Amino acid sequence: MKKTNFYLLAALFFVTLTLSFTKYIDFVEIYRDKKQVIYKQPTDFSSGWIKQQKFAQVIKNKKGKIIKTGEETTLQYWLCDCENEKYRIGEYITYGENGIIGRGVNSEPAKRVIPESIGEFIFESFCKKEKPANDSVKVSNP
Repeated sequence: MKKTNFYLLAALFFVTLTLSFTKYIDFVEIYRDKKQVIYKQPTDFSSGWIKQQKFAQVIKNKKGKIIKTGEETTLQYWLCDCENEKYRIGEYITYGENGIIGRGVNSEPAKRVIPESIGEFIFESFCKKEKPANDSVKVSNP
């Protein structure tokens, strides 16, 4: 009886560990620059989680001491309206070096996508559909 309980607990522990570990490896890097990295949790839907990691900056404080500041990670749940080219960030949570900085549910209405922005890049990662060719204008060769 004790051996059965041990194996059952060991199997339960292994499954829990595996499931919690897979949550961390589901994110895929989609953007990087010198200030941040943005990851997306792969999905076939027009909504999902985005993780933004801002790198620490090295600065001098008022006393002249060199310090690191600004390192934080934000998780955002993006809801994209691909047809109307609008998006909304639903839930979010931001972590800093000392724990949670902010969290909440965003009740703002959907926003238009700003061209050539990181937001547009994220939006397009959710709405990857090919745009149909415009056949209404035909150009003939002289």
